Amino acid sequence: MSRYSRDKVDIGETLARVLRTLSKALPLGRPLRALSVGSSTEPQFRILEANFRGGLCPLDVERAALGVIRERIRRQWLTHVFPLRHDYTKVFLDRDDGSTGFRMGRDRGLQSGSRWPS
Repeated sequence: MSRYSRDKVDIGETLARVLRTLSKALPLGRPLRALSVGSSTEPQFRILEANFRGGLCPLDVERAALGVIRERIRRQWLTHVFPLRHDYTKVFLDRDDGSTGFRMGRDRGLQSGSRWPS
């Protein structure tokens, strides 16, 4: 979570620019997929959820933060959100452990372990 309010504004502005760029560059009917690292309780989760209808994986180490997401999934029937509880520093920085890492596949998008959650 951002400690300073200006950080949140900067993150929101950057996210808006990225989404605008993607929407201009990609076909309108193409569902987008994303991995969101550590922002499960941040306000931008709602923006991400609405824009990445092809699949959104919030990755967070905090059990409580993912609990909020799971409750929202249940309450709003969100079938495209797949919360993942991992420490991103271990997932992305441990080069010896390929079994817990993430990879991008051209045909399936973001994948956890061996396949994109279905």
